[in-house]
Amino acid sequence: MNAESEAHRARASWQNQRPPVSRTKGLAVNSRTWLYPALPPAILTLALCVYILRLPNVLYGTNQYDDGVYMGAALRLVHGVVPYRDFVMVHPPGIVLLMAPIAFLGKFAGSNVALALGRDMTAAVAALNVILVAAVVRHRGRIASLVASTAMACFPMAAASDSTLFLEPYLILFCLAGLALLFSKGQIAPTRRVVMAGLAIGFAGTVKVWAAFIVVAAAAVCIRRVKSALLPLIAASATGFALPCLPFFALAPRSFLRNILGDQFSRAVRGGAPVSWIVRLIRLTGMEAMTLFRPTTLGVVIVVVGFALAVLTVLAKKRQSLVPADWMVLSGTVVTIGALWLPHEMYSHYVYFSAPFLAMLLALAVSEGLGMLPFRDLRNSSRMRAVVAIVGCAAVAAFLLPQQAGYARSNLAGAKDATFLNLFVPPHSCILTDNVEPLISADLFQPQRKGCPAVTDSFGVWLADGPAGEPSYSGTSKFGSTVEGPFSSSFVNRWAGWLDDADYVVTMAQYSGYIPWTSQLALWFNANFKVTYQQFGLWIYQHVGKVPPPVAA
Repeated sequence: MNAESEAHRARASWQNQRPPVSRTKGLAVNSRTWLYPALPPAILTLALCVYILRLPNVLYGTNQYDDGVYMGAALRLVHGVVPYRDFVMVHPPGIVLLMAPIAFLGKFAGSNVALALGRDMTAAVAALNVILVAAVVRHRGRIASLVASTAMACFPMAAASDSTLFLEPYLILFCLAGLALLFSKGQIAPTRRVVMAGLAIGFAGTVKVWAAFIVVAAAAVCIRRVKSALLPLIAASATGFALPCLPFFALAPRSFLRNILGDQFSRAVRGGAPVSWIVRLIRLTGMEAMTLFRPTTLGVVIVVVGFALAVLTVLAKKRQSLVPADWMVLSGTVVTIGALWLPHEMYSHYVYFSAPFLAMLLALAVSEGLGMLPFRDLRNSSRMRAVVAIVGCAAVAAFLLPQQAGYARSNLAGAKDATFLNLFVPPHSCILTDNVEPLISADLFQPQRKGCPAVTDSFGVWLADGPAGEPSYSGTSKFGSTVEGPFSSSFVNRWAGWLDDADYVVTMAQYSGYIPWTSQLALWFNANFKVTYQQFGLWIYQHVGKVPPPVAA
C-alpha cells in the first residue's frame, strides 16, 4: 500500500507540473476551427475586388499614380535598371521584389498585362488579410475570428487600397503574418516562432517603413521576456529588413539612405497643407466612403467616442484575463493610429494600415462583451452568443459592402483607357513622362534605345532634388505646378538633359507640375517640341528641334 500510495502521489505531482491548457469560453484555443468563420468574409472580399476590377478601365486602364511607380520600378529592375542607383525611388525595395516575377512576365506579355496581374495579386492579398486578422485573434475563439474578419472585409475605405497596386495591403500582409506567428494560444510563442515573426515583420518594413511602428508595439509586449522574445524579435526584424535591402544598398548606399529615409522624412514634415483632424477621423472610421449620408463633425466625434468608451469599458472589466496577444492588438491600434496622425498628408489608402487593428480590437470587445450583457441566455449559452454574432455580422455586411462598392465606383469613375497613346507614339520610342502609369497601361513603357531617361517617379525626384515645397497641379495656371522655384541649377539641368534625350514627352498638364520650369527652359521647350495630342488630361509632345537646352548657372 505504501508503494502504491507513493506512485499515486508521484503521478499527481507530475500532473500538477504540466502547463494548464489555455481556453477561451467554450473553445480550446488550439482548435483550428477559427479559420471557418473567416472564410466567408474572405470570399466576399475577393468577390468585391473582382467586381471592382471589372469596372470600366480599372483592370488595364489608368486611374492612379503610385501603382505605376511600383510596377514601373519592377519592370525597370528586370531590364537591369536598378532603383536608387539608376533612378529615384522613395520607398524600400520590398514591393519591387514582390512584383519582379510579374514584371518578368511583362517582358514577354506586355507591361499592361503585368500591371493587371499586379492588381489581381493585390485583390488576393486583400482576401488573405481578412483571414490573417482572424488568425491573430484566434485565441479568443470563433466569435472573435468572425467579427474581426467581417470588420476587415467590410471596412468601407478598403477599396481605396485594394483596387490597385498600393503598398498598404502588402505591408499589412507581412505584419499580420508576423503577429500570427508571434503568439500561440494568446501567449508569446517559442523563440523559433518569434524569430519567424520578426523576419516577416522586418520584410514588411521593406515594403513600407511604417512596419517599424509594429515592431515597437510588439517589442513592448515582449518586454518581460528579453532573452527568449524581445532580443530575437528585434534581431530577426532587423535581419528581415536588411537582407532584401542589402544588394540595393551596396550598389548605391548614399542614394538608398537618402531616398527611403531622408526624402520621406522631409516629405512628412515639409509636405503640403496638413490634413485637418476631422478629415483624419472621417477616413480612419471609414465614413468617407459612406454614400447614403454625409458625415458631420458631430456625428464622427460621437462614433469615435462611443467606440472608444465601449471597447475600453469591456477591456477594463476583463483586464485580468487579457493575454499578450490582446495587448498586442491594443498597442498595435495605438501605434497605427498615431502613425497616421504624424505626417502632414493622409491619403485615403493610408487608413488600411490601422483598419485591421481596429477590426481586431472590435473583435476582442464583442467576443467578451456579449457575455457581459444583461441577458441570461447570452451569458449562459455560447450557441446563443454565436447566433447573435452571426446575425450581427451578416447585417453589417449587408449594409457596408454596398457602401464600399459605391465608393469604389465613385473613386474609380475617372479610370481611362490609355491605349490611344499608341496612335500618337511609335513603339520603342524614348518617352519621358511625369506619370508612368499611362505608358505601362498602353504597353509603351520599355524603350529599346539606350540612353533613354529612367525616370519612374517624377514626384519622388522632386522630393529628392527639388525645392522645399511639394509640387502640386493647379487648374488656374498655365504651368502645372503652383511652386515656381527657386530651383537649384543641378535640378534644372538634370530635367533639361532628360527632355533633350526624349523622343516624346507625355505630361498631365501643359507644363508638368513636376518639372522645374524656368523661363529659359520653357522657351527652349516651346521651340523644340510640338503638341501632337491633348485630351483626357494628357499632353503629348514630339521632340522636333535639334537645339540643345540652355544650361542653368
